[in-house]
Amino acid sequence: MEPKFQTSFIPKQALEESTTGRRPRAAVSVFMVIGLILFLGSLASVLGVILYGEFLKQNIESKSADLERAKNEFEPALIQRLTALDRRMAASEELLKNHVSVSSLFELLQSYTLQNVRFETFRFATKGAGSSLFMNGRAKSFAAVALQSDVFGKIPFIKNAIFASPNLDPEGNVTFEFSSELDPALLSYVAALKQAP
Repeated sequence: MEPKFQTSFIPKQALEESTTGRRPRAAVSVFMVIGLILFLGSLASVLGVILYGEFLKQNIESKSADLERAKNEFEPALIQRLTALDRRMAASEELLKNHVSVSSLFELLQSYTLQNVRFETFRFATKGAGSSLFMNGRAKSFAAVALQSDVFGKIPFIKNAIFASPNLDPEGNVTFEFSSELDPALLSYVAALKQAP
């Protein structure tokens, strides 16, 4: 017997139709449902962000228009004068804050200089926030210079006080050089105003 080969791929019988008359549904996967929910959620989020951005843009435009209307209600000339006054007041406040009051330094030197010591030259220099004092002086003895050094060393406003180059002059007096740094609080004009009665 010869084997039967099917020479055609076309079926001989018609496909059976279901008895219910409906097509069979493909099974819906759980992953498909989750993916659809995530897709719809992200689509809603994107739409929400776009709408919120448009809302903010319109809100900014509305507020800008309100601000421009309010700005025009004021007198522009008055605003310019007040702005210039504010700048001048800020500049004068800065000048006052940085103003140096040397009179308090002179009062300090007058109060703490010994009777047998005198200063013959005075040089004052400011650099940034710091100030320096340089003086040449004359005293009756080396002991007077040492005592003056001790007195200046106890003053909190005079820092790094150095008495240098002590020499005898022809009259027997001791000449010396003095240098120190000064505390900014001593020279502050604002602090001097606060202490004034």
